[in-house]
Amino acid sequence: MKVKKLMAMALSMSLTLCACAEKKQSVEDSSEEPSTEPITEVTEPVTEPPAPEKTVPEKVLERMSLHDKVCQMFITTPEQLSGYDIVTLYDDIVADSIASYNIGGLIMFSENLETTEQTSQMISDIQECALADSGIGMFMSVDEEGGTVARVADTLGTTAFEDMAVYGEQNDSHVSYEIGYQIGTDLKALGFNLDFAPVADVDTVEEDTGYYSELGDRIFSSNPDIVADMATNVAVGLKDAGVCATMKHFPGLGGSYGDTHEDANVTINRSVENLRSTDFLPFKSGITAGVDFIMVGHQIISGVGDWLPSDLSYTVVTELLRNELGFEGVIITDSHMMSTISEIYTSAEASVMAVKAGVDVILMPTDLVSAIDAVYQAVESGDIGTERIDESVLRILNKKYELGLLDENFVPVSEEESTTEETTEEETTTEETTEETTTTEETTETTTEETTTTTTTEEVVTEETTTVQLTDVGGNPIKITTTFAGYVAGSFVDPNRLTTTTTMTTTTTAYDDYNYDYDYDYDYSYDYDYDYSYDYNEGYYDYGYDDYYNDYGY
Repeated sequence: MKVKKLMAMALSMSLTLCACAEKKQSVEDSSEEPSTEPITEVTEPVTEPPAPEKTVPEKVLERMSLHDKVCQMFITTPEQLSGYDIVTLYDDIVADSIASYNIGGLIMFSENLETTEQTSQMISDIQECALADSGIGMFMSVDEEGGTVARVADTLGTTAFEDMAVYGEQNDSHVSYEIGYQIGTDLKALGFNLDFAPVADVDTVEEDTGYYSELGDRIFSSNPDIVADMATNVAVGLKDAGVCATMKHFPGLGGSYGDTHEDANVTINRSVENLRSTDFLPFKSGITAGVDFIMVGHQIISGVGDWLPSDLSYTVVTELLRNELGFEGVIITDSHMMSTISEIYTSAEASVMAVKAGVDVILMPTDLVSAIDAVYQAVESGDIGTERIDESVLRILNKKYELGLLDENFVPVSEEESTTEETTEEETTTEETTEETTTTEETTETTTEETTTTTTTEEVVTEETTTVQLTDVGGNPIKITTTFAGYVAGSFVDPNRLTTTTTMTTTTTAYDDYNYDYDYDYDYSYDYDYDYSYDYNEGYYDYGYDDYYNDYGY
């Protein structure tokens, strides 16, 4: 018994000693100096969020050449595009013109509209051609304000309205909305998608001056709040009907004493602060409502200080309209055929200035080709940045996308040919690889085949150029070159201008002390009485047979 107690005591002491030793070792361990080795932190790699997918307009912009981009920034008449006197139908000449200059859109006038069926077919054919050629449809535009300016109603008998001043006196926004919606419905049924209406100017001409604005009763009212309400509702009505509206003529043309159609200079003596309190109000209202286009006029505003037509002024277009008023839609000029532009600037000068000012679309330059080329060359030389062109073209494409005018699956012909060639090469390589190669000691017979060459004579398009030498009273030469294009197939024939006969009388005539000496190296005749004259002071041509200079009535 005593032995068992002694063994138990020995075991207990042994356990106690072990525990003490472990405790001492633990204390010694804890007194050791901390490790100086660096602690490596494991960081998860940062994953960048995926870039947002490009929009359809952005994808279309990427595939466009500089020439195509610049062309999109112009709207002109079908006559300016094709060279015809009057266009009332789609044909090969119109198609070739669209292929060469796939411009942003066309504007139609009364002479282009014969019947409802003809108008619809012409517009449909042109749209189909543009989409097939580039995958980008056209703005098909017209001036249809109602009242005095109503190309479609006057010619085709669509719904007619009074001048807008009549409805301004009523001051009923429901009526103005119905006007916009009805005009839009009529236009859309014909194929139009852009209306240069409504007039958003405020009549600020004082009654006791004896003058009146060039716009007259096209203006709703002299009350800016009434104009804002009525014009905005017309614009909303047009948009709800599926047609883009254009509020015009920023920064306000209601206070002019001149006429931008006829006068070389129209200046409005107003401060910018005065414009902000009156003329800007309708445009601000339209911008808030989401108006698609705003047209900038040619009037010079004295308070701006640069003494430039408004659509050529960076201050007016970019600083006031784009930045101050916050307009994000498409900015378009008034017609550049009007005297305030055409009598002061060349088409090339005015177009480059408009783009630099911040304009997106130039309407009706007098010389379309030189205008396009001038903007193109300005970009090539670095005078205009490519980003400046891209921002305007993207606005245009965004609007066209809303209208269903972009084919996102379009593949340019060059890419189709490249794809076809690559496919053919792959097929050829595969066939050559799978062929069995047999080596024999037999003599290989060589068969020589005769090759037949067939020469096809195609119709050749050429140009004939007439140089007219003019000299003024001081003997200084004035050169004007007129080019006529046609198909050579036995004789030089332009079906709209020339006959197949070849007679021409060389004449020398004097008008207003200017000597006109015609010297032709070839003979042809017009099927019209040839009555060429040039008014050097007025700066336009009169061929006797061509009544091209119509009243465009903006």
